[in-house]
Amino acid sequence: ALPISTLNSEGWATAWSSQPLSPLFHKWSVLIEAGKTTGLSLGLLRNVSGQESKMKIKVTGGWAVRGNGEIEGNWKCPPFVLSVGDLVVFDYNFAAKTLTISCNGRREVVGHIPSIQDFDVLYPTVSFYYPGTRVRFIN
Repeated sequence: ALPISTLNSEGWATAWSSQPLSPLFHKWSVLIEAGKTTGLSLGLLRNVSGQESKMKIKVTGGWAVRGNGEIEGNWKCPPFVLSVGDLVVFDYNFAAKTLTISCNGRREVVGHIPSIQDFDVLYPTVSFYYPGTRVRFIN
């Protein structure tokens, strides 16, 4: 199951799937329901330890797209601006080490993450900063 988290006013909050990616589970979606998307990051974490819950994805060594279009982490991905109401679909290709991101079935970008190792365990992840931010993982 993919968790849903809420944010208090103490800073960044991060939530990730309890199920890691696998060849059978490589595609997931996030619906942006409410809040300021400038304080929102969507992406991947690797080898989660549980310490990451108060940090944003970039700080933990993950890869993300920010609501304002910025790309976080060490990877190559075109800018991708997000808005409330967007349904963002992610599809990770293990062989190519690429993450395809589409929004509302229209816009699509492909990011390459060469630093991922075959032994890395990857988790779909969201980070947010502003109170009132609501997102929902959709399988």
